[in-house]
Amino acid sequence: MSLFEAPFPAGLPVGGGWVPAPTAPVRFPYDGSAVAEAPLGDAELARTALDAAEASAYTVARLPSHVRRAALLHTRDALAAPAR
Repeated sequence: MSLFEAPFPAGLPVGGGWVPAPTAPVRFPYDGSAVAEAPLGDAELARTALDAAEASAYTVARLPSHVRRAALLHTRDALAAPAR
């Protein structure tokens, strides 16, 4: 696993799961070398993600603030954790 490779499934997280998506190289700006691959979404996938977010907004808004805070802190910690 490279330094920039995330321990996540391939594709993009949309709604309750991961959807397949093509990838493109992420290039180092100083020499143009490829350092990672990143998934690419399109307009239709963005609409699907927005629809899923809108569908869950009411449910999430009704959660107690401590539950929303715990979820956000867990997400922050997962993103900050070193790749395994």
